[in-house]
Amino acid sequence: MESRSQVHEELMEKTFENLRSIPEPECYECKFGVPKRRTNDNHLFHRYLMGHKKPLCKAKWVKCKLCHSQSHLECLCYSHSAEPSESKNNKKEIASETNVSFLFPGNPSKDIPKQTIYYQTLRAQIINNNCEYNVRIICDSASERSYICESIAERAGLKTVGKEKLKIFTFASNEASVSELKRKRITLKNCNSDLVITLEALATKTICASKISSPSSTMVELLQNEGFELSDSGASSGRVDILIGNDYLSAVLTERTHRLNNCLMLYESVFGGRYGELNERTVGKESAGLFIRSSNESEENLSQEIRAMWEIESLGICDSEKSKSDKQVIERFEKNLKFVDNRYETGLLWNRDPGDSSDNFDLARRQFNKVRKELKNDTFVKEQLMEVIKYQKEPNIMQECGENEKGYFMPFRAVVRKDKLSTQVCMVFNCSSCEKGNLSLNDCLDQGPNLNPSVLDIILRFRKFKIGFCGDIEKAFLMIGIAEDDKKYLKFLWYPDDDSEEFKIMQMNRVVFGCNCSLFLLSATIKYHIGKYSETNKSCFEMLNGSLYADDLCHGADDVESAFNLSSDAVSILSDASFNLRKLHTNSKQLHDLWIQNILCEENSFEKDNKLKVLGLVWNLVEDMLRVDVTSLLESFKFLENTKRSVLSTAAKVFDPVGFLSPFVVRIKKLMQEIWERGLDWDSKLPEELESKWKKWCAEIEVLGEMKLERCYFSRVVGKMDSVEIHIFSDASIVAYGAVAYFRYVNLRGEVGTSFVMSKSRISPLKKLSLPTLELMGAIIAARLWKYLSKVFCGLVDGVFLWTDSEICLCWIKGSAREWKQFVSNRVLEIQDCTSPDRWKFCPGLENPADKLTRGENSHTLLNDSVWWQGPVWLRGNRNQWPRQKFERVTDEQKLEKLNTSVHAILRQTEIILDENKFSNLGKLLRVTAWVKRFVAKLRKKTCESGTLSAAEIKEAEEYWVRRVQLENYCSDINLLKKNKPVPPHSKLYSLVPYVDDRGILRVKGRLEQAELFHNEKYPAILPKSKFTDLIIMSEHVKSFHSGVVSTLSRVRNNFWIPRGRQVVKKVISECLICKKYALKPAKQLTGQLPRDRVVESPPFAIVGIDFTGAITIKAGDQSCKKVYTKVRNLTLVK
Repeated sequence: MESRSQVHEELMEKTFENLRSIPEPECYECKFGVPKRRTNDNHLFHRYLMGHKKPLCKAKWVKCKLCHSQSHLECLCYSHSAEPSESKNNKKEIASETNVSFLFPGNPSKDIPKQTIYYQTLRAQIINNNCEYNVRIICDSASERSYICESIAERAGLKTVGKEKLKIFTFASNEASVSELKRKRITLKNCNSDLVITLEALATKTICASKISSPSSTMVELLQNEGFELSDSGASSGRVDILIGNDYLSAVLTERTHRLNNCLMLYESVFGGRYGELNERTVGKESAGLFIRSSNESEENLSQEIRAMWEIESLGICDSEKSKSDKQVIERFEKNLKFVDNRYETGLLWNRDPGDSSDNFDLARRQFNKVRKELKNDTFVKEQLMEVIKYQKEPNIMQECGENEKGYFMPFRAVVRKDKLSTQVCMVFNCSSCEKGNLSLNDCLDQGPNLNPSVLDIILRFRKFKIGFCGDIEKAFLMIGIAEDDKKYLKFLWYPDDDSEEFKIMQMNRVVFGCNCSLFLLSATIKYHIGKYSETNKSCFEMLNGSLYADDLCHGADDVESAFNLSSDAVSILSDASFNLRKLHTNSKQLHDLWIQNILCEENSFEKDNKLKVLGLVWNLVEDMLRVDVTSLLESFKFLENTKRSVLSTAAKVFDPVGFLSPFVVRIKKLMQEIWERGLDWDSKLPEELESKWKKWCAEIEVLGEMKLERCYFSRVVGKMDSVEIHIFSDASIVAYGAVAYFRYVNLRGEVGTSFVMSKSRISPLKKLSLPTLELMGAIIAARLWKYLSKVFCGLVDGVFLWTDSEICLCWIKGSAREWKQFVSNRVLEIQDCTSPDRWKFCPGLENPADKLTRGENSHTLLNDSVWWQGPVWLRGNRNQWPRQKFERVTDEQKLEKLNTSVHAILRQTEIILDENKFSNLGKLLRVTAWVKRFVAKLRKKTCESGTLSAAEIKEAEEYWVRRVQLENYCSDINLLKKNKPVPPHSKLYSLVPYVDDRGILRVKGRLEQAELFHNEKYPAILPKSKFTDLIIMSEHVKSFHSGVVSTLSRVRNNFWIPRGRQVVKKVISECLICKKYALKPAKQLTGQLPRDRVVESPPFAIVGIDFTGAITIKAGDQSCKKVYTKVRNLTLVK
């Protein structure tokens, strides 16, 4: 009978053999293969999946088929019946094969083409002037510097930050070629996320003359089977735009690698698609390649956007201006715009060569067959689509193509909107469709700037008119023609005319809704067209320019005649460009009758369509009220789950741009903060406490549909207005802070009315702030609200009053900003800049409507809360009824925020603005200094630089600190040298033969004038002992990967000379925490006491020790293997 050790040994051999045939679990938390983990950890069971939580592991199918345990696989189970072992001669071979884990478990020679070499390439985007340029990059660890093609550098408009003269040694050459190359600063962005890195590269004519083609289909298929998607597998161009050398290689490549076989490795990088890319180069042909993998950061970016809801410096309500690049895009568009056959014609907004878009015919055919299969069971949708095609073929909106000319095919899908009265089924094209690794049509198009006015602006202006009207442009996108050269990129497949053909090719002749530039083309065309009437019909131009959002018009007037003139003029102006403004609706029966008389709208549409969707809100024409549409939100509850993702998804569906639901919405914002603070995953269940809050909030959503807001601000008072004021209330709590605005208007008879305008709230930050400080944050929102509303209602408002229930906050605002600490001072300055301090008033907390949006209210209470909808009661009374503030003595809170002032004597010394002793990092010190110097230069109007810091500014900051520390230590010597006098012999610098260069820097003369070295190496700057010198040394120490004194000192002396440099460097390195950590020696165990029988005399062989080695396999003369055992007996006294 075999012993347990023998069974275990055979089981181990069987395990190693079986592990190689088991597919690895598809979980990227398991960083190594199973055999590799077995070899390294010497464990067979739970170590397989340790290192991450089991509920998060994607390999949920791991289960033993013998004992049904999830702690191991069947090949590791002890219940596995011991099978007869194989030949003893194979044991050694089996054991040696377990030392390597392959991602490709098959035969490498069979799966991977022979004589194939792979290069490290990837794709990224260059960002400059708000424009993006796709580039291809190759990583070369044998190159000391990074390079970029001159063509791509010129096309991207990269700035030259310097020039360098280099000696370039090439392969198989003993001589170097000397070249002077321009150094460019490049900002590279991940194609699939917002990850950005900045580097500098030298511009050269070409990187690689040989083209690097896409990988073979074999390699693509193999990697896809292993779970790796290729982002560059179908690239048409093999050109390399950027070479990244050793100077930035560590910033691009991460430390994670994956082995494919004994000759091929996968390298992970910060760029690429979700997993990166792979290319290949076959010997004897012109192609090349490699694989780099990166992670997708979409969820991380989403978390950052959620966190912005409560960050202090993300208050919003900011102005937006067109950038320089946006203006260039508009100028380029207007240059290509043509007016042909009573309509405008334009080309697509290309940002790269149209030929770069992939030929996606095969993909479009597969998707068309899929759509056709779905429509077999839905005859209604199919018939509706047929009618759409038939209708659009007649006016030449689309046409059939005779030849399959190279271009782009747009897959489509049918979108059904049964709530629509006219077109219930429409075709939506997907211009982002492409094969993996290729470029889609949208990838080659520029989205263009957003030319539409803000939705909030339109709604706020819409509410100021007693008579409102709205309409939309019929098939607005299809009214703009496409240039002839671009039509071939707007093709799609459709049902053939007879059954003998599989499909027929159709081509769009107009702008399609699906291109990322379509919205810009529509808005820019309309803006250009109405601009012709800015002088002849100014009032209608201003209406169309400020109240037309895409194809929806939403405006009004104070009388029927003005409303009719504006609406009829809008119809006439737009019809001049073949835009048909239709579906006109209004709350005025008289205006509606005028439209009918002039054939501008349908009869009986006033009674038929009494509820309309207006910019996301529902407008009841009969009641003239606005409300929120919660129909789609209630329908989504059928599939609702109690997860973080569901909470965010539901909260995002509440469309409330005006903010009249803020007291209710602030509760879900606070819940999102609590979820984020607990670090819950997107799809994990909410804890019971949060789940109850979530369900309670959801149960109240149905009541939101009953909440109504008056469409017109001034509906409560009849007659002409004598005065119109805006009153803004601000408040704060530990939950949130914000502000709410109201109109207070008085007619000629003295009747007073109030109405809700808008509100804005934010969640209190996680960092605990005092309540007065939060009140100040609420006051900032109030000040910004007034700044915004004063532009929207320009000429309408006679005055403004701002209210807060915090006397401390009022004291800060009405006082001098310089009296308070920086946090309070900066915010008081902004408030005083936006508003006049004498317009701020005190309001009791119980009567402050802003208190409701800072604490939150349930929907039932909010529905009947008159204070929220109309403001406090005293606001509708006379001014003598308004609350008054009773000023009291200065509180402790105010004293804490006050600055301590003192009188300083005048010294003959330059004021030190920056203290290097407060910095622990050289880079940060130089950047802060550069920003300060740029700010000072702008104040003196010596520069207009903007954007990121340049290398020249960083260099100037470094020179500033060098001059400063030199003046602090060698002032007398510098003054003598500036007067062309030598330094005295007793000077510490006498032996260095110093001189002052044209930049005012003290340098060593030295004996290297004839050497072919850089200027800093021949004449290093002298640095005394100082904090700045320590930062220089520590920076070079880190750059040299924490090397020793000799290496660090050598790097420092490339630019600087430090007296007693070795001693100074040694002192700085001794304070490096990382070096201290790795220099520590482990504690030593004390030697134990010898046993009594080892130290007490006794007769020989009184105590004997026996050592037994166990079984040892030896090979006998007849080549057979045998087990032998060794036994050793010794005397313990002399051992």
